[in-house]
Amino acid sequence: MGEHWINERNLRGESLDLTRPAYLMFYPLGNSPEPTLVGTAYGTVQLPEARLPDGFAGNEDEWHIHLPCTRVPGVSTLLAEGVDDCRALGGEPGTNRIAMVHVWMNVPNPDGPFALDNPALPYVAVGLTPPTADDMAYPERAHWLRALGLALSETYGGTPRLSSRLELHPDSTFAQTVAPMREQITRLLPRLRAADSDGNATEFERLGDRAIAEWENIREAYLDAALARSPELRSLFQRWFEAALDPMHGSKMD
Repeated sequence: MGEHWINERNLRGESLDLTRPAYLMFYPLGNSPEPTLVGTAYGTVQLPEARLPDGFAGNEDEWHIHLPCTRVPGVSTLLAEGVDDCRALGGEPGTNRIAMVHVWMNVPNPDGPFALDNPALPYVAVGLTPPTADDMAYPERAHWLRALGLALSETYGGTPRLSSRLELHPDSTFAQTVAPMREQITRLLPRLRAADSDGNATEFERLGDRAIAEWENIREAYLDAALARSPELRSLFQRWFEAALDPMHGSKMD
C-alpha cells in the first residue's frame, strides 16, 4: 500500500471532492532515489452508522472502514473495520470512523484501480514484470504471485500491518532471525530478473518457489514475535497475512 501522506482538511469535508484527495500514496520503485506517487485515497470522517460516500461512477470503488477501537485485549488500540469487528475483537468502538477508498495510478493494479492494495508494486520495486489482471484471474496463481510479492517486499523494508508493535530494530532478536532469510531472497533477485527478461517461466517459477519458502519462514518469525507480545496480536498478524494472500478471505484491514 505504500506510505500514506494525509491532508486532514481534505479528510474532514462533508462531501467527497474528487479534486481534493485526503491521502497521497508513495512507494519505492526501481532505482529511483525518492518514492514515487502511485495513488491517491479519498476519505471522510463519519458516524459509524453513516452510509458510504458517493462520488465515483458505477459500483467498482471498494470503500473500507477505519474505526478507532480501544481496550482490545492483548493489543490496546487499533483501527478496526467497523463496530462489529471492534466488538468481535473485544474492544470498545470509537464514536467516529473514516470511510476510505484507494485510487491507484502509475503502476496498473491487476486487481483494479480501486482495490484495497496493489500486488504489482513489489514487482516494479525490484525490477520485475508485474502481474496482470489475467494472472490474477486464477486463484491458485494469484495466491502464488501475492506470496512472491510479499517475499520481494522484504528485500527493501516492506513489513506487515501492525509491525510497529514488534521490536524490529537491527539488534533485536527478530531482526537477527530474519536477516539471513531476507538475504537469501535478495540474492535471488538478479536471477529472477534474468529469468523474467529471458521469458524463462520454468526458471522463474523455480526461483519464485525458493523465495516464497524463505518468506514463509519470515512469516513464522513475525507470528512468533507477535505471540511473545500476546496471543491476540498473533491472531491479528495471521489475519493480515491471510488477507494479503487472498483478498477475498479474512480481514481487509489497512
